Amino acid sequence: MRSAGWGLLNLLVVASTLLLADTESPLFHDHTISYDSDIFALAGRIWADGGLPYVDYWDHKGPLIFLANAVGYVLTGSTVGVLIVDAILITVTMLFLWLVIDELAERTLHIAVRVLILWTLLPWLSELLIPSWNMCETVCLPFLAAALWLAVCDMKAIGDGRTDRIAPATALAQGIACGASLMTRATNAIGVCVLTLTMVIWLVANRRWANLAHCALAFIGGMLLLYAPFAIYFAARGAFDDFMYGTLIYNLGHISNAPTRLVTSGKIYDMALILGVPMLMILVPLLRILRRQRDLLTLSMMAAGITLTVFFAVSEPYKHYVVIAVPFLPVLMVWCCELVRRPIVYTTVLTLVFGLLSAYAVIEHRHLMGWPTYDNPAVERVVRESHGSVAFYGLPAVVYERYDVTPAYPLANLQDWQALFSDGYKAWLRDMYATPRTEYLIVNPTAALDEPVIQPELDAHYDLVETTEDGLDIYRAR
Repeated sequence: MRSAGWGLLNLLVVASTLLLADTESPLFHDHTISYDSDIFALAGRIWADGGLPYVDYWDHKGPLIFLANAVGYVLTGSTVGVLIVDAILITVTMLFLWLVIDELAERTLHIAVRVLILWTLLPWLSELLIPSWNMCETVCLPFLAAALWLAVCDMKAIGDGRTDRIAPATALAQGIACGASLMTRATNAIGVCVLTLTMVIWLVANRRWANLAHCALAFIGGMLLLYAPFAIYFAARGAFDDFMYGTLIYNLGHISNAPTRLVTSGKIYDMALILGVPMLMILVPLLRILRRQRDLLTLSMMAAGITLTVFFAVSEPYKHYVVIAVPFLPVLMVWCCELVRRPIVYTTVLTLVFGLLSAYAVIEHRHLMGWPTYDNPAVERVVRESHGSVAFYGLPAVVYERYDVTPAYPLANLQDWQALFSDGYKAWLRDMYATPRTEYLIVNPTAALDEPVIQPELDAHYDLVETTEDGLDIYRAR
C-alpha cells in the first residue's frame, strides 16, 4: 500500500508538471509558437488525417515522434492528446528511473530521499524542454531509461560478484533504445551506445564469446524491432526512399555542415546548462575511482560522460539535446549521497537543489505564459480571400494550425534553413516550387540568406503583389 501511495503521488507530480510547463496544455492560449513541437504536431495531424510523413509533409526526424503526435490527435483531435501521450511517456520514464534508484540505493537511502532524487529530475527536464515536452527526446526517454536500468542491474551484479555475464535481455533493451533513437534523432543513442560498447569490451576482455554472440543477436533484434515495422510500412506505401532520406541521408549532410557554436558562443549560462550533466558524469566516477571503486558501471558512466561532453561541446547548443543525459543523473545523485554519507548533509543539499530548480521552472513558466500567440492579419486575409489556396515559405509550422491550412508542398517550413545543410535538398526544393500548386505563396525572407533559395522560381512563375509591414512577401502565381 505504501508503494502504491508513492506511485500515485509520483503520477500526480508528473501530470501537474506537464500541465503547468507545456504550451500544449489547456492552460495556455492556442497557437503559441513552439517551433519543433509545432512541426511534430503538424506531421502527426497529417498522418492522423490519412496523409503520409515524408511524402505529404517532410521533416528530418524519425517517424516515432510523428507517430506519438498522430496517436495524440486520434485521442482528442488536438494537441491536448499529444500532452496525454507525453504524460504517459514521462511517467513510464520516471518508473524506470525509480527502478534505477532502487537498484543502487535500496539499502542505503531512505525512501523519501529516493523520491526527492526522482522529483528533482522533473524541473530539470522542464527547463531543458520548455516551451514544450513534445520533443524527440521525450519519446526516446522511456527506452533510454529502461536500457539504463537493465545495464545498471547487470553491471552492479558483476561488480558485486553475483554474475559473470551480460543478460541478453539487457542487450535487447539496448538495441530497442538505439532503434528508438534512430526513429527520432540518431544522436539520441550516444549514451546508450557507449554503455553497450563498454559491455562489449568487458565481454571480449573476459573471453565470454558465447555470451557476446547471444547479446549481439539480441541487440540487433532489438534495433530491428523498432526499425523494421516502420521500414516495411513506408516500403508498402511506396515511400521507403523518402523515409530513408528523412531519417538518415539528409541528416548525414546536416551533421557534417552544422556549425560548432557552443564552444565559441561565449555564453557561460548555455555552456553550464548544456555541459553540466556530462561533466558531472566525469567528475563523480573519477571520485569513485580515486576511492578504489573501479567497477564496470563507474567506468561506463565516465566513458559516457566524456563522449557526451565532446558531442555537446561541438554541436549546436540546443538545450533539449541534453535531455538524453538526464537519465544518468539518478546514478550520479545516489553516488554523491554515498560519498557524503551523512544523511543530514545530502538531504539538505537535495532539498535545496530541488527547491532552486523548481523556483527557476516557475520563473520560466511565468515567462512562457506571456508568450504571444501567432496572429497575422495579412496572412489571415490571404487565406480567407484565396479560400485556402495558399502556401507558406519560411513561416513557422504553427501557421498551418492557426489558419487551418493543409501544406500544399511537402517542404512546408524552415525551407531556407534546411537548405543550408544539403545541396540535394536545395535542388529538390527549387524543383518543387518551380510548379505553383496554390494561387498565393507567402514568403518570409530568411535573415541568414540574401534572398530565398527559390528566388529564381519566384521571379519566373510568380508576381509580387504585396510586402506586409512585418516583411512578408505575398506572391501570386501567374
